[in-house]
Amino acid sequence: MKIPEIEMKALYDWSTAELERIEKEYPPMSGSLDGQYVVEEKKHFNEYNKRLDALKKKYEAEPVTMSRTFNQVRKRAGVV
Repeated sequence: MKIPEIEMKALYDWSTAELERIEKEYPPMSGSLDGQYVVEEKKHFNEYNKRLDALKKKYEAEPVTMSRTFNQVRKRAGVV
């Protein structure tokens, strides 16, 4: 599977901007394990994983085909 670089860059840019927005809107508080910052961050990573899975499905690898040498093809065709 080969996801195009431009798609991964777009996902990275979205993720970075979203994390910066979350940090501005919900500043992390030390000692707070389940404050709004943590809740929003978890939502973000769930969305990130969904988007990454969608890209993986979109760019699934082609099925692998068996390569043959020229002699194998000749034998199969009966041209030996």
